[in-house]
Parts: sequence; C-alpha cells; structure tokens
Amino acid sequence: VVSPIKNRFFAFLIDVFFIYLLRFIYINISIQFWLKDYFIKFLEKYKMLYGSFDLTKITNIEVVFFLRSDLFKNLVLFVIGMFMVSMLYDVIFLLTKWSATFGQKICGIYVISKDGQKIKWYQCLVRGVMMNTPWMFIFFIIFGKNLSIYEINVVDKQTFIISMLLFNISFLILLTL
Repeated sequence: VVSPIKNRFFAFLIDVFFIYLLRFIYINISIQFWLKDYFIKFLEKYKMLYGSFDLTKITNIEVVFFLRSDLFKNLVLFVIGMFMVSMLYDVIFLLTKWSATFGQKICGIYVISKDGQKIKWYQCLVRGVMMNTPWMFIFFIIFGKNLSIYEINVVDKQTFIISMLLFNISFLILLTL
C-alpha cells in the first residue's frame, strides 16, 4: 500500500531534522579531531608566503595555493562524509526491525520489497546510494565548474563518466529488486 503524499512529506521533514542533527555532530567532531590541524598548518604556511589573511583581497595565486593544499583535499573528503551521514542514516534505519527511518516510523510508513517482505541489506544499500549519490554529483559538478577557471579539476572527466555509469547500473539494479 502506497502512503499518502502528506505522510511522506512529514516523514521527510522529520528525517531531514535528524540528518542535520547528525551532520552537526559530524561537523563538530571532524573539526575538533581531524580538520583543525589542517586549518592551522594551512594558515601558518599561508601567512609565511603571503602575509596576513584578508578575505577581501584574495588573488588567483592564493586560491590555487588553497586548492592544492592538504586542507582542501581533506575538505573534499569531509564533504563526501557529509553525504555518507545521510546515506548511512537511511541504510541503518531500514535494516532495523522497523524497516523505516525515524520519520517514516513516526508517520506509519514502512519500506518493504516488491514481495511484501522486509527489504534485504543489499536493497537498503542500493536505496541509500541511489537517494544520496545524485546530490553529491550535483555538488561536485557545480563546485568543479567554479574551480575550472583556476585550472583545477576536482573530478576529472573519466572519473565522472565511470561514476555516472555505476550510478546508472545501480539504478537499474534497484528497479529489478
């Protein structure tokens, strides 16, 4: 039985609240125990090369310096981690006896397979990837286009094409589950 759209919408809003709460925790832990040292090292090296840091007077050379730094590379991993939080939220909750995310449970929605049974772990994984991967690609496409003026490629064409092929194959697998 398909749930009414208003139930799905309220479940979505509840899930968004909890995902943002988890992301807030992820951000704080990441900054405190992972990224803080990269920020400090970057600023020390930046001040040594360019003097004081003034956000209103950044040159292209300084932008390229940032884009080629360890801080930037770790920030890209950090952003991927942000998407992983959303994906894991979906996957882990769907694997529980509820077969629903927290928002879906509150709204009386359950996720089941076509045969009416509880969905299997691989179905949860494909569903989680399919629901979250497009947003990550959109982010990197927009971000990558903005960086192309500095001749920096965040995602090269070959990686993007392979990723999109894997995404489409995953979608086809999801349709058959």
